[in-house]
Amino acid sequence: MSNTDEETNPYELLGITMAATDGEIKTAYRQRSLKVHPDRNRGNPDAARQFHNLNQAYELLLDPLRRLALDAKLRVKEHGRLASRIMTPSGVRLSTSWKNASARSRRPSSSGRPRIAR
Repeated sequence: MSNTDEETNPYELLGITMAATDGEIKTAYRQRSLKVHPDRNRGNPDAARQFHNLNQAYELLLDPLRRLALDAKLRVKEHGRLASRIMTPSGVRLSTSWKNASARSRRPSSSGRPRIAR
């Protein structure tokens, strides 16, 4: 897959969830491939690219190791999105610099003694 294809979520491309079984993946692939197959869409110059992307997504999701890696990557990406939306109880959004400063203050000092928060 090229760099632009990596941004496309294979689950979204096939219209399935991360919990989909191999059978559900195959069914979704067959249904979508019939819709975008270049022989059925001769007037659509983009059909070949869409069909190729669909094949790439199908192959990726049926390979257990590649699918595990993709799932981990998507979870990290989702976790990062959720972490950027941290709000205080009063509804104030925390900035990234505050989160980083908080992490720095928890590190032990170079002398080995704990830092006192001021």
